[in-house]
Amino acid sequence: MTTEHTPLLLSLNDAAQSLGVCRATFYKLLNQGCLESVKIGTRRLIVQDSLITYVETLKHKDRKIT
Repeated sequence: MTTEHTPLLLSLNDAAQSLGVCRATFYKLLNQGCLESVKIGTRRLIVQDSLITYVETLKHKDRKIT
């Protein structure tokens, strides 16, 4: 029996890849406060829920424009 789980925290590379953006764009989003991150030890990790919230915000903005 295999149980798959979705990670709660993602590396910067994995988070950027999941959004389909390059690292530079991802860092801009992070620095603008669009995404939530936490630090564990020396690692900076992205909260997965913040990625989902960000995409939902984009979808909502897109609906207002069209």
